[in-house]
Amino acid sequence: MEYAPSNSKSFSHIFLADSDWQDQEIFCSQMEQLHPDVQVDVFNDGQALLAFLKASPSTLAACIVLAYKLPDLSAAEVLQAIGFLSNYREVPKIIWSDLVMEIQVSECLSLGASQFVLKRNTFKDMNEFVESVYLLIHSSDTDASDSPETKTAG
Repeated sequence: MEYAPSNSKSFSHIFLADSDWQDQEIFCSQMEQLHPDVQVDVFNDGQALLAFLKASPSTLAACIVLAYKLPDLSAAEVLQAIGFLSNYREVPKIIWSDLVMEIQVSECLSLGASQFVLKRNTFKDMNEFVESVYLLIHSSDTDASDSPETKTAG
């Protein structure tokens, strides 16, 4: 999937960093099907995401979704680097992982992640995840973390 940058500030803009092209495709197609107003920019690794964030400080996202396992940096390393970028400190950051270990969850939450979510492989689970991301960026009154597989900060 090609990365297509956006130059507009939009609350319907998500950055997805995941090296698994299937997860990228499924997430993007489900988001497009359920919420066509949401733009998803895809990055294949943490370095590409960080380079874009540093080079384009005026392009803001409503949410950043990071795979825990990236080929170059861990989600924790990406979160730590994002912490130095003032425009993104308050942006919700969701870590998405195949495996949930309490030490990883704690580390990511302490570095600024809003949620740590277990990746599932069913269509229904992906729809629920996409919907929870959408609710997170569009509703301050709705708790998008009701799933038992989700750990939240705070």
